Amino acid sequence: MKLLLLATAANALRAPTSMSVAVFGATGLTGRECTHQLLERGVPVRALCRDPAKLLTPLGSTGKEDLVENDQLYKYKGSVTSAADVEKVFEGGDVEGVIISLGGKTKDVGPTMLTDGTATVIAAMKKYDVKRVAVVTSIGAGDSKDQVRCCVCERTTVEVPQHLGHRLA
Repeated sequence: MKLLLLATAANALRAPTSMSVAVFGATGLTGRECTHQLLERGVPVRALCRDPAKLLTPLGSTGKEDLVENDQLYKYKGSVTSAADVEKVFEGGDVEGVIISLGGKTKDVGPTMLTDGTATVIAAMKKYDVKRVAVVTSIGAGDSKDQVRCCVCERTTVEVPQHLGHRLA
């Protein structure tokens, strides 16, 4: 009996096992793959989407594009540039990490969605004390070349080894 009580007490002291990961850009190709892999591992996902009906299974991993339906998937309709919409994702208090995989052509998403959206997510992470983030971005490539001065880039210095510098020119 004492052993059972000790085991129960030890389990009560552990962190909750239902911590979730927030995915921003979940309807894009990379975001769909991240969402799929998290759900396959049993990790709850909170996804903010402009159009939740576009959150499909990734063709590369599943061989088809079907609407994702899963008890561990929480879809939020909104814009990544709206602080109120982004904060809805964090309000449950269970978000342990964030994946930012925003993308799109400037003509489709506007000239500042990538940088403004990233800044909005990072501000919400700070507000809700979420410290883990993975960012997959094409900011600075193609027609988003003028967006390169984003909230992350301004605070990060990347030194390119001299022997690789010629490859970046």
